[in-house]
Amino acid sequence: MIENKGINNIKSNEEGANHYQLKDVGDGTITSGNHTPYWFESMIQPIAFAPLIEDIETDIVVIGGGIAGLTTAYCLAAQGYKVTLIEDGFIGSGETGRTTAHLTCVLDARYVDLEKTFDLNTARLVAQSHNAAIDWIENIIKTNNIECHFMRVDGFLFSHETDSNENLQDEYKATQRIGLNTQMLNKIPAIHSDQVKWCIKFSNQAQIHMMLYLKGLTDAFNLLGGKIFTETRAEKVSKEGVIANGFNIKAKHVVVATNSPINDWVTMHTKQWPYRSYVIAAKITKEIAQCIMVGHR
Repeated sequence: MIENKGINNIKSNEEGANHYQLKDVGDGTITSGNHTPYWFESMIQPIAFAPLIEDIETDIVVIGGGIAGLTTAYCLAAQGYKVTLIEDGFIGSGETGRTTAHLTCVLDARYVDLEKTFDLNTARLVAQSHNAAIDWIENIIKTNNIECHFMRVDGFLFSHETDSNENLQDEYKATQRIGLNTQMLNKIPAIHSDQVKWCIKFSNQAQIHMMLYLKGLTDAFNLLGGKIFTETRAEKVSKEGVIANGFNIKAKHVVVATNSPINDWVTMHTKQWPYRSYVIAAKITKEIAQCIMVGHR
C-alpha cells in the first residue's frame, strides 16, 4: 500500500492513535458521498495501490473495487486466471464503503411479491442464494484469517406505522413456505415501546466491518497473483480490453462491477432510479441502555 495524494496528513484522534483524516479533497476518490462513513473513519489508512502508469496485458480485467468486483477478481484468480482489478477511487470508496454491512436474506423485494411475480421455487432459490452468500463469506474469512469482526446475528423485519399488520403476516407465511428460519414475535428486541409491535425474526444472519473485510480480500487476491490499481479510471471498454488513465489493458475478458455500468450509458442509465437508505448510529448512556433492556424484559 502507498500513501495516496487524495489523503490529507496524518492526525491524532482523541485517544492519541494516529489515523488518516479521510476527507474528500474534491477529486472524488475518498467516498461517493459528502459524509464519511464509520468504516472509513475507523481505518488507519485507505486501501490504496499505485495507479496504472503503463500498458499491461492480463487474462481478465475487473472494473470496480467494491465487494462485487473484489469477490469476482478473487474467485477468478483462485481458478488460476491472471486477473487485474482497476478502481477509479480507492478500494471500497463507492457504495460498498457506505453500506450498513449487514449480511442478510431479507430483501427490499418481499418474498410474498417474488412468489406472486414468479413462483414458489424461484422465491426459494433467491432466499437460498443469499444464505449461501453469507456462508461463502464466512468461509472466505476463515480460510484467509481475515479479522473483520464477523458475527452471526439475528435480523428483524417490522412494518412502518402506516403499513398493516396483515402485510407482515403475509410475508411471514411466505418465508415459511420457502423454508427460511423465521419466527413471528410480538415485540422488537431492544426497542422499548408501550405499543405491541410485531416483527419477523430472521435467524443466523451476519454482520462485518466492511473495510476490514475488503482489506483481507485484497490481501488474499494479491497472494493469488492478482494486481490492483487504484485511482485508475476506465475510459473505454472494447473487445480488446480497457483503456484506463490513457493506457491500454489488453485482456481476453472484461468484468464491469461498478454498480452503475460505465459501458452502457444509454440503455441502463435511462432506466435507473437512484436512491439511498440511511442508518444513524449514536452512543447512549448505560442508564438508557438498562431502561431499554428492562422494558424489553
